[in-house]
Amino acid sequence: MSGKVVIVTGGNTGIGKELVRDLAKRNAKIILGCRSVERGREAISDVIETTGNTNIYVKRCDVSSLQSVRMFCADVIDSEDRLDVLVCFAGSGAPFGRHLTEDGVEMQFATNHLGHFLMVNQLLDLMKCTPNARIVITSSSAHLLGAMDLENIIRFDKYVNHPFVAYCNTKLANIMFMKELSERLENSGVCVNALHPGTIYTNGIRHNKIWYIKLFLTFLSFLYNKSLTEGAQTLIYLSVSEEVEGISGQYFTDCKKAKCNPLADNSCLRKELWKVSAQLCDSQLKKSLL
Repeated sequence: MSGKVVIVTGGNTGIGKELVRDLAKRNAKIILGCRSVERGREAISDVIETTGNTNIYVKRCDVSSLQSVRMFCADVIDSEDRLDVLVCFAGSGAPFGRHLTEDGVEMQFATNHLGHFLMVNQLLDLMKCTPNARIVITSSSAHLLGAMDLENIIRFDKYVNHPFVAYCNTKLANIMFMKELSERLENSGVCVNALHPGTIYTNGIRHNKIWYIKLFLTFLSFLYNKSLTEGAQTLIYLSVSEEVEGISGQYFTDCKKAKCNPLADNSCLRKELWKVSAQLCDSQLKKSLL
């Protein structure tokens, strides 16, 4: 990966950090987009110490905030002349209740989908100028339980006591966005794929506020018994492997193509999700969208 530039959101802890460590060993230039710059710097220090790669940087990016994403992208565009890999890994699982962002959007939808939708579109021109660029979107096997009620998913009004429903729906949105983006990027030289990283005992489970979901996910994580390094393998595979060069529009689990929710194949629904997502972003973005 020498000479290549990689952006990773949510790369300061857990599986994301293990991806960053692997990329650092391959001598990539890495930019972490982190909500907490301090925690990002702590992660960088650890990765530098174990790999010797000092070409790693942290920039503030709260993907739940459209303004923060815009500022992050503007900074990247100003400082970089290429972008080889964009890994959208940051995510959220909200506690009970209805939690809206500063933009008035349901927290999980904003963090898991909308922020990365904005980021990808703002950085696309940079990626189109980079040979064999890749976009990696983190979904979950929970998307198989998802549905796409576009009015509800934005504000999350109907299922206030069941945030896991919103989580599943946002993970389906990840798959639908990936497939629609792949179609729009055909013959552009940029490939996009999505993945389920596996159920690993990370901070996402450790700090989950819903006790029965935390208990269930903890059980699964110990049942599968994967380490952070093992959990990061599909992320690494889609980011660097020559085997997936030229492959786009696919969903992967354990470094293999997997079946996804049939709703993701609904072209009309995908386009409607794209339209709604664009409307939630600012007018300047809408002018430059694919």
